[in-house]
Amino acid sequence: MTVSQILSLIWIVLPAVVGISYGIYRGKFRYWIPFLLSTIIGYVLVIGSVQIRESELRQRLREFDLNNDGVFTSSEITSEQREVMRALTNDTGRTFAPFTGIPITAIWAAINLGALGAGFRLVSMGKAWSTKR
Repeated sequence: MTVSQILSLIWIVLPAVVGISYGIYRGKFRYWIPFLLSTIIGYVLVIGSVQIRESELRQRLREFDLNNDGVFTSSEITSEQREVMRALTNDTGRTFAPFTGIPITAIWAAINLGALGAGFRLVSMGKAWSTKR
C-alpha cells in the first residue's frame, strides 16, 4: 500500500474520528467545529495525497530512463513505461483536486457528521427517556 493510498484511507475515516473524539471530549455534539476541522484537514490530505501520487508516478517513470537524460529513447520505451506515462499525464482528477477538494471534502464531512450528530441525539434522547421512567 502506497503513502497516497494510506492518506486516502485516512481521508475516508477522518470526519468520523474527529466527530466522535470531539463529541466524547465535549460531552455534547456541536456540528460546526468538527465540520471545519474535518474539511480543512481533509483538504490538506487530498492535496498531500495528490502531490505524493504525482511524485510516486514520476519516480516510477524515472526508473525507465536508463541513461538518465530525461528523454525516452526507443530502447527505453516499453509497454509498462507507456502505462506509467499514461497514468501520469492523463489524470484530470489530480489536476482538478485543488478546486474540487474542498467541496467534496465538505460534502463528505457533512454526511458523516450529520449521521454522527443524529446518533448522538438518539443516544442522548434514549438516556433521557430511560431516566424519566
